Parts: sequence; C-alpha cells; structure tokens
Amino acid sequence: MLFSGKTIEEALSKAEIETGRKREYFIYQVLESAKKGFFKNKDINIEITAFKESGKIGYQGGRFIYIKGDISPTIIPTENVQITVN
Repeated sequence: MLFSGKTIEEALSKAEIETGRKREYFIYQVLESAKKGFFKNKDINIEITAFKESGKIGYQGGRFIYIKGDISPTIIPTENVQITVN
C-alpha cells in the first residue's frame, strides 16, 4: 500500500484515513521522493508493508490470560466497571 504527501506526517495521515488504523500499527518504509512539476516539488512516499498486532487480555477458567502481540493491550474501564489489582 503506497501513500504520498508533502511530508511523512501527511503521508501517514492519509494512510490512517484510508486504512482506518492508527499509525502506531503500521510497519512501513519511506521510499525515494517522487519529483513532480516544473519546479520539481517532491512528495514523500511511504509503503505500508504490514500491520502490527495488538496483544490481548482475556478471562478463561477463572484466570486472566495474556496473549503477546507487537503492541501491549490496554484496559479501558467504562462506567460501572471496576478493576482491582493486588
């Protein structure tokens, strides 16, 4: 998947919109800049080669389990949910 922009930031933002994923999940490389126009303005090209997987937390057999991933999982308690760690 190729994305381009005037900056790496712009190219990553376009990738986030199109893929529906946050940039911290991208495994990408910056490619050579593409020359365009009479004044040879350059765009930055990035290629997303893969996506990182998030770790998972679950509850099984009365115990919490953790499945390792590229990115650590996050616990976000909502209203009426209480988490206690001892």
